[in-house]
Amino acid sequence: MDDNGDYRPGLVAVKELQIKSPLREAGLNKAEIRELSRELGLKTWDKQSFACLSSRFVYGETISEEKLHMVDLCGAVSSGSGVSSGQSADPWNDGAY
Repeated sequence: MDDNGDYRPGLVAVKELQIKSPLREAGLNKAEIRELSRELGLKTWDKQSFACLSSRFVYGETISEEKLHMVDLCGAVSSGSGVSSGQSADPWNDGAY
C-alpha cells in the first residue's frame, strides 16, 4: 500500500476499534483502486484525494469541532483563491499559505 511506511496514528485507532478496511486488507494500492473503479464505471475513479482535516494540526494538539470547522473553512476559501494544492490551509500557520 502507498502509505504503509508513513506515520499514521489513525491506523492505530482503526486497529483499536476493530474497524474493517477491506481494500487495505485486500492489499490494493491507490492506482489499483482507481483502475478497478474506472472499470466499474464509478464517476469518482479519478477524483483527487484529500488529506483528512485532522492532518492540518500539529501532532498532539487537541482537536475540537470548532477547530475542524475553521480548517474546513480555510480549505474552502483557499480552493477558490488560486492557492496551490501543495500549500497549507492551516489557520495556525501564521497566515503563511
